[in-house]
Amino acid sequence: MTAKEYLEQIKYIDTQIHFLEREIKRWKEMSVRVSGSNFEPHYNPNHVTEATFIKCLDKIEELEKKLQEKVEELVVLKAEILNNLYTACTVEQRTVLMLRFIDSYSTADIVKEMYRSQSWVYQVQHDGLEALDTHLKKSL
Repeated sequence: MTAKEYLEQIKYIDTQIHFLEREIKRWKEMSVRVSGSNFEPHYNPNHVTEATFIKCLDKIEELEKKLQEKVEELVVLKAEILNNLYTACTVEQRTVLMLRFIDSYSTADIVKEMYRSQSWVYQVQHDGLEALDTHLKKSL
């Protein structure tokens, strides 16, 4: 795994978290809808008599557990990445990589934030990725 792929894990997990949040929202919306009533007697012993919203609540609970696991995974990953950045990179490299990969800044935003040129940001990012790559290969 390259340093860039290593850092982009954050974006991947963050996307999974947002997906789970949207999914939970959809299930919560479904749980408050009133389902249609059928007043005819049912003689089928296999017919489910449990209310529909109970299934929704169970699904919401399951998704919230998954969400919590993903959030914990993201926290651990960020701590690990920060530790590796502090070990492998200079202050400037670390700052650029943190803004780019942890805070999801665009290159233009980093240029504005750091009052530097675009070519400087690209060079520092490249050097930082190389330093991190070297560090990751040594630590394996």
